[in-house]
Amino acid sequence: MAVRANSHLGDPPPDTEDGDDAQPNPIPDASYCYWGFVHSAKESLSCGRTFYFDPRGDLILSVGEAEDEVNDFVVCSRTVARGSKVLNTMLFGGFAESTASAAASDGSWTVKLPDDQMDPFFLVLTILHGNYQLVPQTLEEDELYELLVVTEKYDMTHILRPWAKRWFDQLAIDGIPHFQDRPRVMWIAWELGNEDVFCKIAKELMLSSCVDDTGQLLAGDGVPLCLSPFHEPPSALVNRKVYGHHDCDPWTKIQKELESLVENVPAPVTQIHLDHLRDQAIKTGFGQT
Repeated sequence: MAVRANSHLGDPPPDTEDGDDAQPNPIPDASYCYWGFVHSAKESLSCGRTFYFDPRGDLILSVGEAEDEVNDFVVCSRTVARGSKVLNTMLFGGFAESTASAAASDGSWTVKLPDDQMDPFFLVLTILHGNYQLVPQTLEEDELYELLVVTEKYDMTHILRPWAKRWFDQLAIDGIPHFQDRPRVMWIAWELGNEDVFCKIAKELMLSSCVDDTGQLLAGDGVPLCLSPFHEPPSALVNRKVYGHHDCDPWTKIQKELESLVENVPAPVTQIHLDHLRDQAIKTGFGQT
């Protein structure tokens, strides 16, 4: 069933799977970013801001803040709950969002999620409700990060298993990893369970960062890493700057010796980190050939 829009829960779109007015689902073009496709799909729907992921849905998820843009998603509560232990507890565990507590006077069930972004949540619900033809073949680095923020929050990263490795691998250019923001990619690798990339970037950060007079770890731009907007794995992983002078060092021999020395420096990753990465890899399919 295609994702459709209408003005309110009581007036769902007609089931047109076999009807004459059935419209083909728009397929995202891999040549442009998925969030752009989401906005394009929204603009093509002229019946307000309510999207029907399930024409018989019993729950409205109101996503976003009023000062930005709030979108209502009509979904199947049980479908959503099956995909997320957090949402299952929220919806059926006696919390304020559960049916009895959240029901309005007209009997509708609405749960507000003001802290979540519409675009990644749209993709999450697309996957949960089986609209796989709308799932993009590629995601930009920032899009993958935003998507994982949502799936990590609701403990549902496992739903990305069919696409996770492809999305991450396609961040490379001509087979060479090309990352816009290494701390951000480090967290992406952390959530997906990509042990090799996580350990590699952790080591690079250790060797290219320094500590200020107050003991704060600084990134390459001099900004404390603790101020980074990206999620971080537990514990500080790096503490001194010892590397990064290739461009200004004219002595090739010394450079090679330093590179050899650096290559043998162990990554600052503990067994706790490795255990987490391997657990995530089981969920997302990383590490499998």
